[in-house]
Amino acid sequence: MQIDEFLTRLQGVRSTGRDRWIARCPHHNDRRPSLAITKGDRVPILLHCFAGCDPDQIVAAVGLELSDLMPDKDPDFNDGERARIAVSFTCEQALRCLGTEATFLFVIAADLAAGKSIDSLTKDRLIEAAFRVNEARRVCDV
Repeated sequence: MQIDEFLTRLQGVRSTGRDRWIARCPHHNDRRPSLAITKGDRVPILLHCFAGCDPDQIVAAVGLELSDLMPDKDPDFNDGERARIAVSFTCEQALRCLGTEATFLFVIAADLAAGKSIDSLTKDRLIEAAFRVNEARRVCDV
């Protein structure tokens, strides 16, 4: 599948640079765009939801499977040498991530201040929030 065809399945799509877009994530109730879409090299369509949705959840929400985004197997590509494809995000995307995580942390802090306890899923999400905040800082080199 070509990236243009994939983008037609999303809402609120807008360009954020050459071969980069942001859109509303189809997997969760996204009021503001949180899905980063990037045209890659070996993998033609790269997805990152700053709210934490997995790529398989995102593509399933638009009636696809991850395999639909993948190119035909390149006979010259050695799977044994496969490296993680890293795509840096823009500072704008990192700031959006920070905003999402700050909101989440504020809600949890308010619950704790009100004497509510948190469950193990929320604790896991707190760890994920810390990871994402640090990753956003790394992207912006601060």
